[in-house]
Amino acid sequence: MAMPKVKKKKPRAAPRLQRGAKLKEPSWEGWEEWTGEAIHKHRRHTHSWYYEHFKPADLYGNVPVWMEANGYTKDDIKAVKNAPNSALSITAGIVARMDIKGAPRLNKKEADHWVSLPGTGGELTCGVERFLKEKVAFAIKVGKEVVEVKQEVEKVEGK
Repeated sequence: MAMPKVKKKKPRAAPRLQRGAKLKEPSWEGWEEWTGEAIHKHRRHTHSWYYEHFKPADLYGNVPVWMEANGYTKDDIKAVKNAPNSALSITAGIVARMDIKGAPRLNKKEADHWVSLPGTGGELTCGVERFLKEKVAFAIKVGKEVVEVKQEVEKVEGK
């Protein structure tokens, strides 16, 4: 006797939000009154939130905006825009976005909280000063090389 056919259920992917659309970004309003622990936890949460809800291509675009607000030259900004995404990192885009949105760069209460945690080594440093500016400097260097190569190719093709 033949067995009846059973339809297999198709697995469905979990719904994914479209590039952070219609989401409310974490706010840094009132951080001055927060405890060091609250600032630190909010910073970690905000970093994870951007990582989970935005694609890397969207996050890289925060760096030139941050550069413009922090006094970089137009040539430097152009170089970073021409640099490959591998010259920056997703974290650089996130740190730039957080700085644009008003995250404290380095807060004494947060630094004191960090030192009080068991197993942490060294003192807490500013992510903008320590990390982001180094990544931007590297991206500028790489981007300027890319721009030079593009200009040479245009000269050769133009002749």
